[in-house]
Amino acid sequence: MRRSKGPPSGSTRAQIMDPVNTAERIVETEVCEISAEQQAFVRFRQRVIDIDTEPPSNPSPIPVSQPAIVETSSNRIERVRNAFRETVMGVDHYDEHYRESLEEHAAAELTPEIAAGIQNTSTPFSQLFETALTTSIDEAIDRRGAVLEDLREEQTSLDTCRTKLVEALNMRIDSSTPMTHRRVTRDQVNGIARQRQETLHRRNLSICADYHDLNRYLYQEENWMYPVLTAIGRLGSAQNINKKYNIVGVNG
Repeated sequence: MRRSKGPPSGSTRAQIMDPVNTAERIVETEVCEISAEQQAFVRFRQRVIDIDTEPPSNPSPIPVSQPAIVETSSNRIERVRNAFRETVMGVDHYDEHYRESLEEHAAAELTPEIAAGIQNTSTPFSQLFETALTTSIDEAIDRRGAVLEDLREEQTSLDTCRTKLVEALNMRIDSSTPMTHRRVTRDQVNGIARQRQETLHRRNLSICADYHDLNRYLYQEENWMYPVLTAIGRLGSAQNINKKYNIVGVNG
């Protein structure tokens, strides 16, 4: 009597699910790092607006009886530079991922003109300069907000696919399995693939030019680019359903 094939063994299940589990860890790390960068720019912005801008070129005379300590331009620019170094460049993963000088990082994150300005101690910290600087900071904050939306959508998609893959893993499949059960499994797997593809196509694309590049951005250090598709392929091999169930070939 032929025995029914049960769900894959623990080691096989781990191998099937490894791409999805690894992808979830990668995305979680990315979310933490991008969130830290966004908050660093928020702190940088606050420190910038706490610095008084240069007074008008012809300020009203200050009465002798009310002396004031006037901060020089070089002091103001030095404070901006220190704030950038201590906030934006102060995130825990900076040395691991960026390894850029202050001027290089400021040019990439703000503008080359602003980077040059905060490197030059003679740059007047005028209202115009402060406005340009805070505008660039706001854009850096917004960019990371858009990236976080994509990453959180990726988290949701991976979590949903993982749950459905586990359900498919728990099905018993071999030649003696009733056709209705085989069809359920085939439909489950194809449904996971279709849902994943729909998620990728409607993605906001705020990180990269197309959804393939987002996968490359996240998973470039792995030996797969599409964690869900890789898991589906391994599931098909383990349960011998690639030929039987005509698994949809999509990117995931």
